[in-house]
Amino acid sequence: TAGHAAPELLDAIAAEAAPRVVEFKEQNLANMAWSFAADDSLSSAALMPFFGQYFGHRCDVLAGSFPNEALSQLHQWWLWYAGERGQTTGLPSQELLQRCRVAFSARKARPSRLQRQVGSTLSSLGLSPQEEVQTEEGYSLDYVVEWCGQ
Repeated sequence: TAGHAAPELLDAIAAEAAPRVVEFKEQNLANMAWSFAADDSLSSAALMPFFGQYFGHRCDVLAGSFPNEALSQLHQWWLWYAGERGQTTGLPSQELLQRCRVAFSARKARPSRLQRQVGSTLSSLGLSPQEEVQTEEGYSLDYVVEWCGQ
């Protein structure tokens, strides 16, 4: 970790990247945003320089050329940044955020062998699992079962 604890490392990366955000390409923006969301250790002080006024604007400038995977990453970032962190500064336009949600929700689930085994086990227990149930946020739940009337 280059001599830093992981949170300190990400704070340092955010500080170095902030003045360069206007140079970032689509996938760079999505990767940085997603990695901060996935780690969830970025301090509020480090969030503002990177996700300040230029991040959302840069995303909007490049909006027409984001691949679907990058749009999906931005949606996951937005759920964390605005939803979990309550931040509103530096967001891309509502139009781009809607495209991100659509791209994320459109991803096809690919159940693994283990997931299918879990489904079979749930069925053998007398439950009626619903497979790949999509939440309002666009996440796909492997299985949903009713338990004790809920």
